[in-house]
Amino acid sequence: MALNAIPVRAQVPPKIIYACYVPTSGSVYRIKEPNTPQNCTSQTHVQFSWNQNGETGATGATGPTGATGATGVTGVTGATGATGTTGTTGATGATGNTGLTGATGNT
Repeated sequence: MALNAIPVRAQVPPKIIYACYVPTSGSVYRIKEPNTPQNCTSQTHVQFSWNQNGETGATGATGPTGATGATGVTGVTGATGATGTTGTTGATGATGNTGLTGATGNT
């Protein structure tokens, strides 16, 4: 009996991103990352966080059709195709009218 190994993917918790909001200016700055403060730099700043791997949102509405683009340049001529097969022989045509009598030759 053969057993197939199924790779197991480690359950890595999603990364939480932390930031502070500055109400007086509307700006935001990151915290708790290398080379950033560990906490908000003022008590008036508002700490918040979000999950890097958030849930997938609903599909948005289809946008309007865009304007028609300009006509592109003419492409290069393609290679000559292969010669086709010879067709079948056509039907024999009707007998033509009798021609005029020719001139009498030298005796």
